[in-house]
Amino acid sequence: NAVVVTGGAEAIGVLVRNLVENAIQYSDTGMPIDVRVYRDGDRGVVGIEGRGPGIAASDRADVFRRFWRAPGTKGFGTGLGLSIVQRVIELHGGEISLSSGHEGVGLRVLAAFPAHSGEHDAG
Repeated sequence: NAVVVTGGAEAIGVLVRNLVENAIQYSDTGMPIDVRVYRDGDRGVVGIEGRGPGIAASDRADVFRRFWRAPGTKGFGTGLGLSIVQRVIELHGGEISLSSGHEGVGLRVLAAFPAHSGEHDAG
């Protein structure tokens, strides 16, 4: 079923791209990345799950700070990706949550936006 959210297409595209690129970068080689878009009550949700080392629960609040990277983080980056994601969420009145992935492996990110309840909704 279609989920329609009102917002800046470019900004939401940046959010999705950052989350998918992070999932790919930090997942173990050859492991799948799950990307789902669905309605949860009055919210449209983009869920992305990778199967890498995840982020320790104690670090999850810090990852949204600009230029912050967890000690020992593999790969490259400036530490801006998730701070940008959080800003897009804030601008659209949404919420973001981080949790452990399936069976405690990897990281699940849920970005929820207020869903539009117009005629384009199929569900």
